[in-house]
Amino acid sequence: LAVEAAGDVEVEIAVAHLESPARAATLAEKLALRLEDGLAGREVAVGEIGAVLGAHVGPGMVAVCVARRGPHSPPDEA
Repeated sequence: LAVEAAGDVEVEIAVAHLESPARAATLAEKLALRLEDGLAGREVAVGEIGAVLGAHVGPGMVAVCVARRGPHSPPDEA
């Protein structure tokens, strides 16, 4: 679904997890390979979610956020 959502434009990708850093890292690596052109040199961000969301989803959760870059996207930080 993340690859489909990215389409053929530049994107930024983030993988969020709860107590699943290895699963999140593996998913981030796979997405980086599949979406290499769309990432245009940017890394896939990986981070752990906080307690508020964690209370609703529980440990083991992994999620992906796809942000398509366009004319109104913020500039890359140096």
